[in-house]
Amino acid sequence: MTGEPTEAALKVLAEKFGQYDTAAPTGECNQKNNPMSYAEYLKKSFTLVATLDFSSERKTMSTVVKNLNGIEGNQVLLKGAPERVIERCTKVML
Repeated sequence: MTGEPTEAALKVLAEKFGQYDTAAPTGECNQKNNPMSYAEYLKKSFTLVATLDFSSERKTMSTVVKNLNGIEGNQVLLKGAPERVIERCTKVML
């Protein structure tokens, strides 16, 4: 795994979620054979458009993807300081 510790932790979290994803094909997502299989499966489901690296001014990192989960158009995946992330949200899930 490459990248910052936060990115590695997010990938591990995604792999843990993958254990419970009933839509994921079991033959393709076999964690015993390949610990990163779920991340690889997810990566096939969208197109990477752009990455805006973390900056101390923005206090966030953004990745723009296309066709995530079958939704047409671009979506932004954002991580960063909680106050910066929350101020950009239009909805909150509890």
